[in-house]
Amino acid sequence: LSPTRFYCSYSKYIQDNALNQFFATCLKQMQLMSRDVENQRRIRSAISNFESITSYDVQTVLAKKIEFNSTNAVVAETYEYGKLFLTSNFLTISPGNIKMNVMLFDMNRLFEKFIFHCVRHIYGSKASYQSTGHYLLKNKRSGKKHIRLRPDILVRGNDLKGILIDTKWKMPKSFAKDVDTYQMNAYSTSISNVERVYLLYPKTQNSAASEDDYEFISEEKNKRILSIRAIDLSNCLNWSLFLNEIKSLFA
Repeated sequence: LSPTRFYCSYSKYIQDNALNQFFATCLKQMQLMSRDVENQRRIRSAISNFESITSYDVQTVLAKKIEFNSTNAVVAETYEYGKLFLTSNFLTISPGNIKMNVMLFDMNRLFEKFIFHCVRHIYGSKASYQSTGHYLLKNKRSGKKHIRLRPDILVRGNDLKGILIDTKWKMPKSFAKDVDTYQMNAYSTSISNVERVYLLYPKTQNSAASEDDYEFISEEKNKRILSIRAIDLSNCLNWSLFLNEIKSLFA
């Protein structure tokens, strides 16, 4: 190249480019797969930004060569997540030469919300998630309440009596964790019209050791029952049977 000359390159702004086509295809595939109402709402909102963009089948859009530069580098990480989704790939923690982005989930929250959606599917609007308005302490003089209680799942019948379910993503070795049972004791004494409280763990080799019904030791005439249960999450591959198993746990 001659240092005495200027060299220019020109480009034309086209919305219907390979990168936007990739994202449009991702959104269309997500729309086909998702069964969650909130996810569907978000997908529809995002798709509205790609109305003039052509979407292709998965193999075609993955075959398109996309190069990143200073203009589009801001979406490079999003593109990698999209590739993971379209290729149905998953990650393992092991050494290797392939650079991949990792997406981490709070398994306590994921397990909690998954079980709630199962219970909501069975009991409908009778089931509520982290219901508010429950407290452990009240000041005798002012009446001000302290220490908010927010149980994971509360199911109330037509008579307003119900059951309380608290999920724990843990693997107790011989018995439920002390802190979990203390929490369930607080729930059973402080939340009105709860006939039974359930502590739910994922099923493991050791979970059977603590699965049973227990009475809280107290001087009260009405015995309060804590039921410790475990659920085999691998059974969710057969959805109808899994829902029946969930229902049988709390019958």
